[in-house]
Amino acid sequence: MRSLRAARVLLRCLAAGLLAGGACVVAQDAPQTTEPPARASLLDFETDALLSTWTASDGSATITLTNDKQNVAAGNGALQFAYAARPGVFQQVSTNGFGASSGNTLSLKLKASSPTSVSLGIQEQNGAQYQGLLWIGANEWVSVRTPLSDLILAQGAVDDNGRPDGDQVTGFFLADLANLQGEVGQALGYKAGDQRIWLDDLALVDDPHAKSRGSVEKLGDEWALILDGFEDDVCWGLPIRRAGLKLVPGAPQAKGQRGLEITYTLGAGRWVGYVLAPPGRFDLSTATKFHMWAKTDLNARLVIVLEERDGAKYDTAAKVPPDGKWHSTLIPFEDFAPADAGADANGQLDADQISRVIVLVDTFDADVRPGGLGSIVVDDVALVTPTAPEGDNAR
Repeated sequence: MRSLRAARVLLRCLAAGLLAGGACVVAQDAPQTTEPPARASLLDFETDALLSTWTASDGSATITLTNDKQNVAAGNGALQFAYAARPGVFQQVSTNGFGASSGNTLSLKLKASSPTSVSLGIQEQNGAQYQGLLWIGANEWVSVRTPLSDLILAQGAVDDNGRPDGDQVTGFFLADLANLQGEVGQALGYKAGDQRIWLDDLALVDDPHAKSRGSVEKLGDEWALILDGFEDDVCWGLPIRRAGLKLVPGAPQAKGQRGLEITYTLGAGRWVGYVLAPPGRFDLSTATKFHMWAKTDLNARLVIVLEERDGAKYDTAAKVPPDGKWHSTLIPFEDFAPADAGADANGQLDADQISRVIVLVDTFDADVRPGGLGSIVVDDVALVTPTAPEGDNAR
């Protein structure tokens, strides 16, 4: 595993930052008032009635309502978050005026002026925060609709029942993850100049048919807890070192229709790839293997990383035959080694603590096409358990 040392330097740095669990992505404390703030389960931004409940982590950022039709998804108004992107300055907007009634699904419309890695989520009355990670392109409205049970408990947050409760939600937060300090900033990317994020129709709704991005499928004699089948119109994951992310036709062996193409170039950094968070509702405690479908027509060495909630990481290398065909990549947990010896208190990979899955391309051992671009396509990224899950594997 000596050839993985360079990757492990990057992974140790990431463990100290956002990818260790999102400790820096937290909702702002509610302003101190003599009366409880007004709250609503739908924020359509048609009026400025709740605008005062919004705050920004950067004091120079502005939060306004806009009536510019091209920046409004529905109705006549939207929230505009404007800020100057610069190194080391964390950009987040949040409200404590959200969630007046129960709901099991978070719904919103989102647009950014440039490609953006985003963390968004909810905060409960007890302070517990649950978040999701996603990537959006530039200048195009995307509709986000996710069961609260897919969101994950943020690093350092504590919740008695370990799951989000719609009737306890009091806040919402949204962050641009560019320009973080150190190696994390290099991995997630930098921005410069004026930036805008627009938000519309933020709501908590009761939707008995809300679709999780995860599913449970038979895999031979075992069961695959599919963390992402890439069937959502939103990419629930983050690119590392300017990796390109695109939804494309998926593996015929997979249940869904789409997979994720990860593109890379040489010179952007050795380790280029993608990170996703398992749906929070999954019980991963009985998982023993990693699995995904993958294809490429180029030589490309991969590193698969499983990260625990405390930031400890375990990794292993994999090769996909460069024949342009779909291949099953099945790796038992015993093939994963610690990325940083001594970083984990018990020195072993704990399946029930896995909070991130990272797929990296080693560009020092990967080919590109004429023009300098390479790619690999993945589908049904999963953890595998030998026992049949109970129900839908919800916690």
